[in-house]
Amino acid sequence: REKRRASHPVMATSGRLQISISATGLKNIAGYFNKSDPFAVVTVRGDNPDNNPSIAGQTEVVYNNLDPRWATLVTVEGYKFGVPFYVEVGVFDFQATKIGKSEKELAQKDVDEGRLITMSESTRNLLRTGKLPYKLM
Repeated sequence: REKRRASHPVMATSGRLQISISATGLKNIAGYFNKSDPFAVVTVRGDNPDNNPSIAGQTEVVYNNLDPRWATLVTVEGYKFGVPFYVEVGVFDFQATKIGKSEKELAQKDVDEGRLITMSESTRNLLRTGKLPYKLM
């Protein structure tokens, strides 16, 4: 007599995914005499590309740099190993004049303070609606 094992579905374990972001050769959209000040925004759609995007995190602004390596690690919850997980990274050019500050003044802030500049609730609402006043790179 042959023994059979009951087949059980394999459950994917949820976990945390840390994302490190860098870019090279970004287009300079700040004008002839300036360089762009990029920052990145990470959105997730989870396991379905048709889900509404949710902002998982943002990086700090890297001033006057077209090859940024951001210090911020973005942590995404709910990642399941072996299951498709849709993550999008948008890179934007920060314009200091939009908040009434100079780049020099803002560049002296530490990474956490620099990230807070781009993470206000009003900025998040503009990102959600596609009306962010920063130029998309």
